[in-house]
Amino acid sequence: MKDKTKLILAGMIPFIAMFLVLPGVVLAFVINGESLGISTSGFGYQRDFRIRNDFEDASANNNTVEEAMFPGAVGAPLAIWRGANAWNSQNPRAAQNFDFDYQGLSTTSSGNENVVEGGYDSSGCGGSTLAFAELPSRNGWRIRFCEAWQWSDGPGSPAGSQVDIRGVAVHEFGHVLGLGHTTVGGCNSGTCDTRPTMCAMACSNETAARTIETDDQNGLNAIYGSIPSDKPVLTSLGGSTNIGGTLFLEGSAFGTQSFRVKFTTGTSSDFNPSGTVTVTPETTELARLTVPSSAETGNVLIWKHNTPRRLSNYLPITIGPTLSSDCYGQKAGTPTPGTNGSPTFDLLFGPSVTGNQFTEVQATGFQPNKTGFLLVSLTQSTVTWKSNTNLNVGFPLVIPLTVISSDSNGEVNLPFAILDAPDFFGTIFWLQLLIRDDAGVDGFATTEALGVELCDDMIP
Repeated sequence: MKDKTKLILAGMIPFIAMFLVLPGVVLAFVINGESLGISTSGFGYQRDFRIRNDFEDASANNNTVEEAMFPGAVGAPLAIWRGANAWNSQNPRAAQNFDFDYQGLSTTSSGNENVVEGGYDSSGCGGSTLAFAELPSRNGWRIRFCEAWQWSDGPGSPAGSQVDIRGVAVHEFGHVLGLGHTTVGGCNSGTCDTRPTMCAMACSNETAARTIETDDQNGLNAIYGSIPSDKPVLTSLGGSTNIGGTLFLEGSAFGTQSFRVKFTTGTSSDFNPSGTVTVTPETTELARLTVPSSAETGNVLIWKHNTPRRLSNYLPITIGPTLSSDCYGQKAGTPTPGTNGSPTFDLLFGPSVTGNQFTEVQATGFQPNKTGFLLVSLTQSTVTWKSNTNLNVGFPLVIPLTVISSDSNGEVNLPFAILDAPDFFGTIFWLQLLIRDDAGVDGFATTEALGVELCDDMIP
């Protein structure tokens, strides 16, 4: 049998809290002995969670407005995901070495799948129990919301006798990550706005439990520690978020070892997470990968699965359809190496752009802060220029020679306007970049040629 922890609806009814007192010390937060791991052995990866949305109340799923940080989620799933986020490292109130991993919706309620289940009406519910977490959590866990209550998904305050899904979720997530009911004095004397989330009782109609307080943060720190310097941090995504596209991860503390990039997939972890791609970072601040076919709209994280094991914060990601190879482009010719090796091209797909509509072209691998030229032609042909510099586009050029510059990272980003004219459908434009380079042949480094075909499904 799994131990159960319960959250009791208290309204504003006074209650008596018990304190454990040592000589000169009053303990506040309580640790229940649990810890959610991210290893590839033992109890395995336990930060992921799925949601079984069986809430029966209309008020539990009437919020249909998506939020940028929680793509693809509305109603109760959005409220629950936001509840998990209260404990994550990028949340200023938490700011510790802990992160949950949203893995979408589930049709099962298996305890080893780390499921949050709504509309539960069997053993464990009754009396004034709102929800409970089944422990131990380190080898699979489950949170169950009791059906007897009328649930509210927000984002506003619950009305009448409704109970806030998000606030209760924050409390129950606290249990599975290793916190018991706190014994801090504010639980029976403080106001709803300042009481720790891990108090055993909740104020009725409250939303204050949606955020954690100092006592909750201290308990989180006691289990997982503060953010270490080698914890990877994701700051932005670039490139394509389409299946089969090239995705760029930008941030810090990526290290030099290969790591796994973890996507939302909506499937069971079974202690061996799917939806991961093994990547060797190009720098400590940049990595690129191909978006896998298993990826779904949700979140993406970096998982350092080697020692020391670390999990990054998450970034939201909206996954697009599989790229059409006919419209994606092709490369030809031979680059001319420079200081940082052979520069290369990639097509970038904006996060608000659907299908195969790319927004710009990026080239990487140049010497930083150097000027050069963009060549655009309707033909591809490789010839030698000067002593041994490769020109990979044919002549004449269809636009005049254009001066461009590499940035401080040795990258060049080129907006590429798609002409909304059927006469251009099927036309291939060939692009090449030549950038000055102190170590390059003839003083230049060049990309291969990138052929971009204009297709009718690129047009917005």
